[in-house]
Amino acid sequence: MEYTNFKQLFSRICEIKQNVVKLNSKDLVEYRRNFFRLHFQEWQLTLLWEFIWDDKPYEEVKQIFESKKLI
Repeated sequence: MEYTNFKQLFSRICEIKQNVVKLNSKDLVEYRRNFFRLHFQEWQLTLLWEFIWDDKPYEEVKQIFESKKLI
């Protein structure tokens, strides 16, 4: 996973989030490990992770990232 900016990452997560939740346990552990190694701030990744698992709705996450001028 290589992303040049946060907007690109957010867009990609929106596209693939349904596939991420379908990963088997082993692949999910690997994906999560790589995900949290990305070169973005931990709070940003944590919020995206919550979005992937529907702990935070899209509109709320989008609003937070927009307010921080990330997307």
